[in-house]
Amino acid sequence: MSVETIVPVCLVALALAMGVSLVRLIAGPSGPDRAVALDTISIVAAGVVGLLAVQVDESAYLRVALVISLVSFLGTVALALFVQHAHRRRERDRDA
Repeated sequence: MSVETIVPVCLVALALAMGVSLVRLIAGPSGPDRAVALDTISIVAAGVVGLLAVQVDESAYLRVALVISLVSFLGTVALALFVQHAHRRRERDRDA
């Protein structure tokens, strides 16, 4: 199989994954569910950009995929810290 046949199939699979994640992002039901869905969407977006880099044979797109991945990681860490601080604040207020 060649790149011309594999890349479109993978793009369709990633589009389906993006659609399912978008449904989870909208439907929820909780904040962590939405955070995981958003993280999944950013990973899928980086995968799409990586596949496009293969399809057009341009390595500059791989840098874009790397930036998407790094920003997604930093956003996930920031959200985790926010949730942790909010949890500690609720425990402190409850104990007081």
